Amino acid sequence: EDNEAEIKNITISPKLSTSTKLSKPKAASKKTTNTKKENLVDELAEFGPDQVSTGNQSIIITEVMPAPLKLANSKEKPQEWIEIYNQTDQTIDLTNWIIDDSNGGSKPHRLSQQLIAPHQYILLNASDTKLNLNNSADQVRLFDADKNLIDAVEYQEAEKNSSYSLITIDGNSEWNWQKTPTPGQANISYISL
Repeated sequence: EDNEAEIKNITISPKLSTSTKLSKPKAASKKTTNTKKENLVDELAEFGPDQVSTGNQSIIITEVMPAPLKLANSKEKPQEWIEIYNQTDQTIDLTNWIIDDSNGGSKPHRLSQQLIAPHQYILLNASDTKLNLNNSADQVRLFDADKNLIDAVEYQEAEKNSSYSLITIDGNSEWNWQKTPTPGQANISYISL
């Protein structure tokens, strides 16, 4: 008899806020030599600075590390990363979901065979996604398998070795640069005294 808990895979029907607007996808290039990745780039909706998500979705982007510093005496290249979080009480199948930076930047990365448990964080490292986040300004966008924009964040002037984090201040969520990154964990909350 199997004593493991049954995991339910659900498909999300994204609910974007009324302030989130998508423009029409760019028309596919007429080149006949396009690869699948190039076609995916053409098919993703553009995202503008006035279209920042409100974070009311089931899966949200919670933290971005665009400008990590190399550790002293380390031979390893510092890793950029993106953190996403499942806000629901359900396991969600992220297979074929897409993570991307701003339109025209890195090639989008399609997740493969990825489940995210309830209230779990997943770290997407640049070594896996091949996304190259710009330090001057960039966007991080999350699309479902049907290429619907689920969540997105835009930042300006990345602070070295700081993460751009969705934090809570007096019960309100907002994006802010944090000197203490929290990859794979809940972000810092603040309460005024």
